[in-house]
Amino acid sequence: MVRFNPLKSDVMEPNAPFPLANSIKILGVTFSNDFSFATHIENVVKSANASLQTLNGMRRFSANTESIKYAYIAYVRPILEYACPVWVPSALRTVYLCQELESVQKRAVSIILGRRDIPYEKALEVLGLPSLQNRYEILIMSFRKYLLSKSQHCDILPDQPLPSRTRKQDKLVPVKARTNRYGNSFVPIFVKMYNKS
Repeated sequence: MVRFNPLKSDVMEPNAPFPLANSIKILGVTFSNDFSFATHIENVVKSANASLQTLNGMRRFSANTESIKYAYIAYVRPILEYACPVWVPSALRTVYLCQELESVQKRAVSIILGRRDIPYEKALEVLGLPSLQNRYEILIMSFRKYLLSKSQHCDILPDQPLPSRTRKQDKLVPVKARTNRYGNSFVPIFVKMYNKS
């Protein structure tokens, strides 16, 4: 169990002698007491939408499409991807949260191209950009490779299962979650995604 220093932060621990918080921000990621990450995603979307004003300014001053695209990749997309292996697995289970995140890129693509009449998938193809969901899957799988390659991180993920004679075998032992809170956290969802890949 994680213990927080009450002198340094708000805590979400029940029966605490100090005020409880519904969420806490650690290293730029807002953790809510139900591990839904909805609050974090709202903050990310708000921040990324504010950063889109830079792209609008570039468009007004007649910057070319490539410059605006690279500004999006350098300044806006990192906001949408920061620490995503931690919070995206639970966000992917909620459709409206995925749509909120993808809507930022839809807006950015229309600003980059200077047109709103092109369908989103076609605009991504023209610009050579992947959808955010595809980016998230790539980033999560690269994080998985990193975790599995480092011996000091091996205890975070469950063990690999024993060999079986069945055709489809899980790559990691599935995690059984007794509560929704734990089921929505990083490790169980990450293991499910990894076993599906």
